[in-house]
Amino acid sequence: MDNQLTNTPEEHAMPCPQPQPQSSEAPNRQPEYYSTSTLKFCVVSLLTLGLFSYYWCYKNWQAIEKTQRPGILPKLRGVFAPFFSHSLLKTIQRSATNAQVKAAIYPFVGFCIYFFTPFLTRVLNLYELVALLSFIGLIPANIALAKINAKNYPKQGVDRRFTAWNAAFATLCTPMLILTIVASTATMRNYEQALKAHEFGQNEKAAQHYQLALEQVQDSLFAWPLEINIRAAYGEHLLSQVEQKPELLWEAREQYNEALSLNELDRFQILALFDVGYLWSALAKTYQLEAAYTDNVDVYYDALQNAFYAQDKAATEFEAEQQWRSLNASYYSLGEIAEWYGDYEEAIRWLEKAVELDKRHGFEDDLIVDSQYLERLRAALAESLVNSDRGSEG
Repeated sequence: MDNQLTNTPEEHAMPCPQPQPQSSEAPNRQPEYYSTSTLKFCVVSLLTLGLFSYYWCYKNWQAIEKTQRPGILPKLRGVFAPFFSHSLLKTIQRSATNAQVKAAIYPFVGFCIYFFTPFLTRVLNLYELVALLSFIGLIPANIALAKINAKNYPKQGVDRRFTAWNAAFATLCTPMLILTIVASTATMRNYEQALKAHEFGQNEKAAQHYQLALEQVQDSLFAWPLEINIRAAYGEHLLSQVEQKPELLWEAREQYNEALSLNELDRFQILALFDVGYLWSALAKTYQLEAAYTDNVDVYYDALQNAFYAQDKAATEFEAEQQWRSLNASYYSLGEIAEWYGDYEEAIRWLEKAVELDKRHGFEDDLIVDSQYLERLRAALAESLVNSDRGSEG
C-alpha cells in the first residue's frame, strides 16, 4: 500500500503520443475548380467547335457539387451549359471574393456573350464563325479559377498540356471547323446572294453569284460538302429555266454529276449537307427532259435509259433512308420513263408500287393522282394489245 502511495504521478500518466512530421502536401489533393491556361481554353474550344466550354462548365459544376451545393446535377448543367452559365459565373465570382483574389468577372456580361452570341449570329445574319466565339464570355472566369487554385493549392500548376483527348476531338472537328471558316467567307456570301436572286427571279444575277461561290469554294480544303450543296442549288436554278433556255440542261447536268462525284469522298454521309437521293433524282430529270426536247430517236432512247438508271438509284437511296414521299415521286417518275420508252407493263409495275406506298402511308392526294395514272396506263396497255392483235390478223 505504501509502495503504491509513493509512486509518482508521472508513473500513472497516460502515454502521450509524439507528434508525427506532417507531409508538406496531402496526397491526391485536387484543385477545387477546373481551369486551364487561357491559350488552351481558347484553342481547344475553337477546335472542338465550342464543345470544350460545355465540358469546362460540367467540371466546375462537379467541383461546386462536391464542396458547396450537393445534388445540383452537374451533368445536366453541363449539357445545358449556356442556360446555367450566369449562375456558374456568380458562384465563381463569390469564390474569388472569398479567396481575396482580384478577378474581372461580370456574370451578366459573360452570360450574355456565352448565351446570346449563337442566336444573334443567325438573327443578324452574321457569319457562322462568330457563333463559335461565344466561349469568350467564360475566359475571365477561367482566369479567376486559375488564380483561386494557385492561392489555395500553390503546388498545383496550371493545366497547359494538350491531351490525347484534346487532339482526338480536334481531329474529328477540324474538317467542320474549316468548313465553318469557309462558310464565313465570301463563298457563303455569294451563295446566299445567289439563293436570294433565284428567289426573286433574277436569273443572271443568281448565276453570277453561283459561279463565284463555286470558284471560291474549290480553293478551300475540306469544303467539298459545301461545294456539293452549292452545285445542287445551282443545278436546280438552271433546271428552272430550261423551258426558256434548253441549252442550260447540260450545264445543270454537269452540276449534278460533279456533286455526285464529290459525294464519293463522304460515303458515310458524315459531313453531308445534302440529300444524295435528291441528286440522283435531279440528274434523272435532266435526262428525261433531254428526251422530251430531242428529235433524234437514238438520243431519245439513250436519254431514257440514263434517266431510268439515275431514278432507280434515287429510289434505292430514298428507300434506305425511309423517305417515303420522295420514294413515291421516284416510283411515279420510273413509271413515266417506262411509258415514254413504250414499256407499259414496266410502267404499270412502278405505278402499282406507288399506289401501294400511298395506301400504306396515307398519302391521299398522291393516291388520287397515282391511281388515275395507273388506270390510264392499263387502258393504254389494253389498247396496244388490241392494236397488236389487229396487226397480226392483217
